[in-house]
This record gives sequence, C-alpha cells and structure tokens, in this order.
Amino acid sequence: MPLCANYGGTLQNWALQQVLIRMGHEPITLRFPVMYQGMSSWHYWTKVFPMQALRFVAHKFIGGKYEMPLTIGPWKESVRGMERFVDEHINVTEYLPNLSMDDVRRYGVEALVVGSDQIWRPVMYDAVKYYFLGFTGDSDILRIAYAPSVALDKWPYNEEVTVQLRELIKKFSAVSVREESSVQLVKDNLGVDAQWVLDPTMLLKKEDYIDVCKDVPESKEPFVFAYILDMTGEKRRMAEQTAKTLGCIVRYLSADKVKKEDTIEKWLANFRDAKYVITDSYHGTVFSLIFQKQFYTFYNTYRGNARMDSLKKISGLEDRFITEPVESLGREIDYANVEEKLEKMRVRSVEYLASALKEKLN
Repeated sequence: MPLCANYGGTLQNWALQQVLIRMGHEPITLRFPVMYQGMSSWHYWTKVFPMQALRFVAHKFIGGKYEMPLTIGPWKESVRGMERFVDEHINVTEYLPNLSMDDVRRYGVEALVVGSDQIWRPVMYDAVKYYFLGFTGDSDILRIAYAPSVALDKWPYNEEVTVQLRELIKKFSAVSVREESSVQLVKDNLGVDAQWVLDPTMLLKKEDYIDVCKDVPESKEPFVFAYILDMTGEKRRMAEQTAKTLGCIVRYLSADKVKKEDTIEKWLANFRDAKYVITDSYHGTVFSLIFQKQFYTFYNTYRGNARMDSLKKISGLEDRFITEPVESLGREIDYANVEEKLEKMRVRSVEYLASALKEKLN
C-alpha cells in the first residue's frame, strides 16, 4: 500500500519488513506516488479528485458520511506524523514516478513481493502495472504475492483487464491472498491456486507493537477507543453505551480526521490502553486481537465484508462482528483460545513466505 494517511497500510509494510529481516533478508519498499502523498497537483486534480468526487456522490446515495481532502497541501500536513514513522522505521526508496525494471536493478533487488492490504482492489491506482507487476515485462526476477486483498466477495475486474492479469499472474512463483474467499476468486478468474495467509501485521506479536509505542505515556483515564472509518449514529451510540456501562469516556478517532499529532505510535497506544474497542475497520479489528482487547466490530459493506469474514473465522469470535448495536457487552473473550488459533496460522503463513523466497535466494 502507498505509505500515506493509513495506519494499517503503513504498519503492514513495516511488519512485513520486520519478518523479512528476521529471515535474514534486506527488504526495501519501492515507493511510487499512486495516491495523494508525493503526487503532483496535475495528477491529483485530473485523476484522483474526479475519482474522489464520484465516490462522494455515490456514498451520498447509499447514506452515511464521506469526507474528502480538497487540496494536497492540508492532506500532506495532516500525515506528517506518519511520514516521520516511515522515515525512521521503514526502509524505502525515493519516489519512483515512472517505476521500471531500471529502478529495481538500481536498488539491487533480487525478488519482488507484492502485498498486502487492498492492493488487488482497483480503486485509485493501476493494479496491472504496480500490484501485478506489469512493469517488470519479460524479466526473470522472482515474483511473490504475499496476502494481497481483493476485499470483496466478488471479482472486481472486467474481462479485458482479467485477461491481462491471467498472463501476469503466471510469472509469479507463489501466490497467496489475505481473505479466504479470495482463494476461490483467484482460482476461478486467474486460474491460479492461492494460499490463504495472515495479514503481515498479524505475523508479529503484541510485544513487538508495545515496543513501538513504548515512549507514549500510558493513559491515566480509562476509555473506550472508537476507531471508526465511517461514522453513523448507531456506531456512536454503541461507543457511548459501552463507555457508560464501563464508567469511562470515549476516545474517538476517524481516518478522515487525522492530524499531524495523530502518530502511528499514539494510534497503537490507544489499543494498548483501551478498556474496550468499537471499530468498523479491518486493522482496527486486527489490533484489537493483537492487543487482546474486548471489542465489537461493525461490518462495513462499503469497504468490503470479505475481510471481516476472514478475521471472524481466524479468531472464532463470531459474536463480535455485528451489523447493529448490541445491548449487552457479552461474554469476555478467551484470548488463550484465540491466540492458539492465530499462532497456527501465523506459523503456516511465515513458513509459506520463507519457502517462497528460499527457492531462489538461498
């Protein structure tokens, strides 16, 4: 994922680099301006803004609220804290606006790993060129897909693009996906057997993230952390009722309200310190699981329910995924049982990645 105002997208990049480093590799993230950050004004107003405007209008018809940045300047200012995290913790290239194999060779890259997050869901970037590695042409470089997400339970590409993708996917030596439902989608549409693996953030343990946010003081006031991507009255009522039941306050954060002081470290500390989490976010749910918090997750159809279905199956916490507020906070989650399930898939996922890289690099 582009490293911009996206907590989960940035942390999955960092996490995957950490896993690769522990395997003995030297990862570097090829950085290209396909969203807002680092983008020229011309690109923004001619390509991104029209797409955002269409999404805004569509969202109005289906209800809810969708706010969008109107200029590059304020957006870039708001993500300064995240940029600092990238600069300090993630090994990246300079921006590569015309990404090509010349760039790959210049950085001495021996293998290309695409993933993770919603990179196989066509939204605002050229998936053919970037995330199916179309720019590599006929090169014999090792290609691996680790946990890319389609996010949806239906194939999002038309037949013309799908034909291109079928040819590109043949050049990958290993293909895995983040959602269980995507295994069949990839098989039916691209003719490839993919393995279901964990999002990179889930390959690390709670202690790894506690170390990242160790300099953020622990909250002295108990709170419910409401990390809501698309706020509705029902979600707000759920957060307020949960806080009332627990006798504490609500601490709200929404992805479209990020300020420069809303750093990744502080975001992680919110999960670390929260008494309860209410969210409609995939990675909000992931970090609730990692930090072993009591939580409820609202399905978010607009952003893709297949992601939540996979987390529900991985964790076994069917009653924690909801479509409307619940009256009771329910039973306390038994995290010993959840962690046992996660560990089995964590081991399988790491072994898959290690095996995919071992064939050529070792």
